[in-house]
Parts: sequence; structure tokens; C-alpha cells
Amino acid sequence: MRIYLLHIILIAFAFPVNAAEDSTCAYMGKFAAKFMELRQHEVDLTDTMKLAADIAQDETHRKIYVSMVLQAYGEPVYDTPKMQRQAISRFSNRMQLICYKNYKDL
Repeated sequence: MRIYLLHIILIAFAFPVNAAEDSTCAYMGKFAAKFMELRQHEVDLTDTMKLAADIAQDETHRKIYVSMVLQAYGEPVYDTPKMQRQAISRFSNRMQLICYKNYKDL
């Protein structure tokens, strides 16, 4: 489980802070995918919540990341890698859709 936390921390710092290389909604989708990946690997919720708070560059992002974590952990954990990948993809796309609908200029 700890290896997954380390993995997401490394991924988080690889993403551009201001998302200049990517749209903000696509950037959020990448975090959503990682949070769902942690969920599918049954990483403890409290550990993931702490991680979400730690990687946020400001209070607004912290709230968004924590919200995504809570939504991800409301979803079921799947047994097969195929179903896990589908859950990750669906969740990422759903979070991006919400972002694009609410923040059309991003």
C-alpha cells in the first residue's frame, strides 16, 4: 500500500503546478485517476485524504482533491485488473466532465 502512496506523490509532482502544459480539467482528471487507483488497491482512506491535502498547492485545490477522494472511496473495489482499469477510467472521465461543465473557460 505504501508503494502506491509514493507513486502518487511522484506523479503529483510531475504534473505542472499551473497546468500550463494541459488543461486544468485534464489535469484534474489525472489526479482523479490516481485517487481511484489508490481506492482500487484498497489504500486506507485516511492515508489518501492526508495525501490529497499534502499535494494541494492551495486551499481551493485541497477541497477539490479531498472531494475527489471521498467520491472515489464511495465507489466499489473490483477484483479483476480489467474492472479496476474501467473504474479508474470512468471515474477520471466523470471528474473531467464535471470540471468542463462547471468551468468552461479552463
